[in-house]
Amino acid sequence: MGKRILIVDDMESVRILLSVLLQDTDFEFLEAASGEEALIRCTSDPPPDIVLLDLFMPKMDGIQCCREIKALSRQIKVVMLTTVGEEAYLKKAEEAGCDGYVIKPFRKAALLETLQKYAAS
Repeated sequence: MGKRILIVDDMESVRILLSVLLQDTDFEFLEAASGEEALIRCTSDPPPDIVLLDLFMPKMDGIQCCREIKALSRQIKVVMLTTVGEEAYLKKAEEAGCDGYVIKPFRKAALLETLQKYAAS
């Protein structure tokens, strides 16, 4: 069985797109529509290996969600997925414990490369 990836985005269309883009990989996919739901999924047995996390979501944004995921387990890798590439956001994500950052729009190959990097660690 491949690594478990939790796709967290408040937009269902984005979750579906990511699942379709990555369907021919060895990854197993879970989905969450909010930061709160992501935290619940991160306490499942087994937890996800990688969380692909949207930065901007209602109630709990990706930065706060990342902090809380890392408080649960430093073993879970968090890759932020967003349209924002500004240095201030990159720094906030890094300070929250984010392991990687993928900026939309992205190439499928670049996303796969990032996920495989963290799946191997």
